[in-house]
Formats: sequence, C-alpha cells, structure tokens
Amino acid sequence: EMRRNYRYSQMQDAEDTSEDVRIEKTENELLLSAMEKAVKCLSPQQEKVVNLKRTGLTNEQIANILGISVPTVKFHYSEALKNLRKNIS
Repeated sequence: EMRRNYRYSQMQDAEDTSEDVRIEKTENELLLSAMEKAVKCLSPQQEKVVNLKRTGLTNEQIANILGISVPTVKFHYSEALKNLRKNIS
C-alpha cells in the first residue's frame, strides 16, 4: 500500500511538472510574440539596433554596421527599451 501511494505521488509530481512546463512554454511564446510585435512598432533605426543587439553584437560592431556613432547606438537602444517596456506592459 505504501509503495503504491509513493508511485502515485511520483506520477502526480511528474504530471504537475509537465503541466508547469507547458504553461511556462505558452507564456514564453506569448511574450516572444508580444516582443516581436512591439519591435515592429519601433522606428526603423531603433528596430535595426534592437535586432542587432539581440544577435549579441557590441555597440561598436553595431555602429560600424549601421555607419553611426556608438553614442547614437546607445541612444537608439535606450529609447527602444523605453518604447518596448511601454508597449509590452
């Protein structure tokens, strides 16, 4: 009897964990979708900077790619983050 209850408890824990994983995956997908939509609402320059930052490039690399200064990259990224926070929340 004790062994059966232990197995049932283990199975229930596995089901709970599986449900938690499904919920977390759905939440992540919704957040990613909201983020993608919000990024598309940014100015073209802000969108470029955000997309390049998401690939892991440094501000210096982004500045070279876009032909702008590092302070301009920082400005566009800062403004983009403000807009994203506003649009996602």
